[in-house]
Amino acid sequence: MKTKHKFLFSIIILLFVCHHFLLYSVPLKYRGFELHNIDIIKISEAIEKAEKYGMNNIHLSHSIIMNIDEILNNPFQKSVIQQAIKKAHKRGLEVYVWAHEFNTEKRSVCLDPLDEKEGKAFWDERRSAYEKTLKEVSDIDGVVLMFGSSKVEPWELFCTCSWCNKHNMVDRLNLIIQMVYDVVVKNYNKKLIVRTFTHSPQELEWVGESLKNFENLIVMTKDVPQDFEVYYPLNPLIGNVGKNEQIIEFDLAGEYWGQSKIPFCLTDYIVFRMKDGIARGISGAVGRIERMTNSAIGTINEVNIFAMSKLLENPSTTADEIWEKWVEDRYDLAPQTIASQKLISALRRTFDIGRKMFYVLGFWALEKDSEIPTKNRRSCFASKDISQWAHEYKNLHAELKTPSKQILLDIFQEKQEAQQLADLSLAELEEIKSYLKKDDYNTLYKGLFHLKKSTQVWTYVTDAIFRSVSIKSKAISEDNWSYVKGDMEKLEMLASEIEKELGANTWPANPANIRELIKNFSVEIPPDVTPDYLEVNIISPLKIINVTSNSATIEWKTTRRSTTQIEYTNTLPLFDKSIIVSTEMSFNHKVIITDLLPSTRYYVRAISIDEEGEKTISGDYLIHTR
Repeated sequence: MKTKHKFLFSIIILLFVCHHFLLYSVPLKYRGFELHNIDIIKISEAIEKAEKYGMNNIHLSHSIIMNIDEILNNPFQKSVIQQAIKKAHKRGLEVYVWAHEFNTEKRSVCLDPLDEKEGKAFWDERRSAYEKTLKEVSDIDGVVLMFGSSKVEPWELFCTCSWCNKHNMVDRLNLIIQMVYDVVVKNYNKKLIVRTFTHSPQELEWVGESLKNFENLIVMTKDVPQDFEVYYPLNPLIGNVGKNEQIIEFDLAGEYWGQSKIPFCLTDYIVFRMKDGIARGISGAVGRIERMTNSAIGTINEVNIFAMSKLLENPSTTADEIWEKWVEDRYDLAPQTIASQKLISALRRTFDIGRKMFYVLGFWALEKDSEIPTKNRRSCFASKDISQWAHEYKNLHAELKTPSKQILLDIFQEKQEAQQLADLSLAELEEIKSYLKKDDYNTLYKGLFHLKKSTQVWTYVTDAIFRSVSIKSKAISEDNWSYVKGDMEKLEMLASEIEKELGANTWPANPANIRELIKNFSVEIPPDVTPDYLEVNIISPLKIINVTSNSATIEWKTTRRSTTQIEYTNTLPLFDKSIIVSTEMSFNHKVIITDLLPSTRYYVRAISIDEEGEKTISGDYLIHTR
């Protein structure tokens, strides 16, 4: 009997292993690129790359098409789309076009589909737009339907009739999806993808509830809710869309991270998000490879495209494997060599550099689209508030509204880390210069140097804007205007350096934009203020070594003699575990954490208090135990 049980147990284990192998080793079903640029030459180049990277579809969006009606109303767009379809089909790629609903100028309309006065005509008009388009361009393979960023979003349309008052937002979404499904799938035998992008948790919840009323749809969901922000949690709709297939949408070109004008290599992030999505049942992914005219193709950030393609081909691929293969294929550096490891380290680090530069303690606060503001403002601080998606950030958001002296020090420390990390990447590149082709070295150097200069610009811009908020709210004294004046002097020097070394048209960290900001700040800073510069204790980038299944060693240096403490957590920004190693003053610090769990992600930060009692808190760093 025992032998029989052992045999059955062995069979169960074997079946589990086989299932796991098939789940994580077979190419995913949907593999696509999302295109923005209406230039047919650029579209052709992207289609060639799509075939090379093993894609089986492309999405035409943004400046190519945003609303289904555009094909009927704009002959140029129609021509470009037809050319794109022809080129894509020759390479075996399906083509999907974007459509937003409601695409109407009306703000008030009855949505009762049986209302003879208004509702029936409204729905007939929207239905007709899809029918005429698919008849006019019959070789379109499918439509991507979405609601967020429409001319009028479904929840913005106003009506006080009894039918509209009785039916909720989910009912509205059901009507839209059913209408488009009937035309696209039933009448024209095309595919329908419903994209779940919205701007608020409530809207996302409505979309999710609506999708559960359907079957046989393809649902496309960003890896994060709302805009592409790396600190956001996993999108709650992933794995939660009823009986529909689901694909995950990635930003590989960096709308918020320099738009591929500076290095921001997402390989480890993509692996983490993709594998989380696969565990929740996704069937594929679509990568946004460009932000309007700025493409990742042919840049340092093409590694992001490569990473997604490798995971779509074989979901079990690790980040290390992707990096080694990319550096071998692109830069002719053999795996496991010093040159390969140094270049991987230099490029891998750009993710931490970028997030510490662009974000403010996890918040996207300043300006949309990867550039500094030209006025003293935090235009995205409210609209991109991460705490609406991750409630753990609520207290920190409140603190950032009127930053204290400690919060200002934390922000300054974060930006100093970005600068130091950029220096480390440049230094590693110099060490392997002789192993690289001249053109490759020059491209890498220019990108990392631009990134370094950008970290400096963001340091002083962020300090000036947040410090001025604190001054005006009386959280800190008026004396702090001297530091703001010092920030402006630093920025003026940087504008000149960037203009001289990278050119007047450099972007992000554009010299003209820097000078415009300085000009607008000049009317706020009291005229008799003398510039001053922050001189505070700075923690070096944390060095994480000897990572095992349950432990890791953390080392760092400080510019002043300070105490030694580490905090760590599984969930940012709440650091719920702490180790105080020493209250003795030292420049060199080391902590060994020994209570970690295997195969688990942790975030760690250092705290050092100097002899004057000033506390310095580092930014967060990732540990992934074995």
